[in-house]
Amino acid sequence: MRNFLIIAAFCSFAACAGNKGSESSDNAAPAAGTTTLFLGNTTCATSGHATKPENFVEHEGQRAYFCCSKCVASANADPAAAVAKAYANPTAVGNTACPISGKDVNADDSMTWQGHTVALCCGRCKKSFASDRAGHTKTAIESK
Repeated sequence: MRNFLIIAAFCSFAACAGNKGSESSDNAAPAAGTTTLFLGNTTCATSGHATKPENFVEHEGQRAYFCCSKCVASANADPAAAVAKAYANPTAVGNTACPISGKDVNADDSMTWQGHTVALCCGRCKKSFASDRAGHTKTAIESK
């Protein structure tokens, strides 16, 4: 019986020690010094103010962000135009490796998503780009 109590106490201690300071992934804050890559517009195309992530319209998988619900209501009249206005001047990511295949890029094979022009290696990767535009754009940005 004594051995059972020792083992039970040890297991209880080990379980508590393993959970010490842990949080669920839903509530965990980003580690100090890390940033989340935001791939949207940071300036409202309607007012020129800073955007808020909860204020957006979506068209064909792209989101245009706005400063307030009033600007969102206006943009909802024509989401395609709102997205086009938010990303009127796309910026080349400048990646030299295809984010899908890892091969050297071909200047003729590129895709633009939410104002970011990502260079790809071939037409096959252009087709694959649509499966995860945000992920492939993030990979291209981080691999520069």
